[in-house]
Amino acid sequence: MRSSITMLFLISTLLLSALSLADGVREVEGVLGEGEISFKQDGYEIFFSTFNTSFVAPKVAKAYGIVRSKSKALVNISVLKDNDGGKPQPVNAKVTGQSYDLILTKKLDFFEVREQHAIYYLAQFDIEHKIPFYFTVNVIPEGETRPIKVQFKKILWVDGKD
Repeated sequence: MRSSITMLFLISTLLLSALSLADGVREVEGVLGEGEISFKQDGYEIFFSTFNTSFVAPKVAKAYGIVRSKSKALVNISVLKDNDGGKPQPVNAKVTGQSYDLILTKKLDFFEVREQHAIYYLAQFDIEHKIPFYFTVNVIPEGETRPIKVQFKKILWVDGKD
């Protein structure tokens, strides 16, 4: 039963994705899987990851207003632009998104973190133990007008369970 619901959700997500393509949204084909961490499209490489906030050092969490908890996670997005003959460079972007489980949809509120040679966009959210989360993230790199739509799935664990 659960796999039927998951399959129905994935099919409807892909159908909605196809419809949004007609609105000028560039997107990755399908839903990216567990092992993938980035993709390249239109001269940009978008990296994404999710992890439990209890892994964030207390000093770093305090500096960025991150709540450290076994039942909270962060989604991390970074955008690099290909250069002619050089290494990719981080670029500013507007990042928005949502996370879904089988019942709830939650808006992701991204904030920017700048380091010497990197720009990260982070959003914190609550997690349930071993529940698949589906993410839809829209990235508009600086100087672009159309979003690049990224969809991926992650299964997260509440730290210390099992």
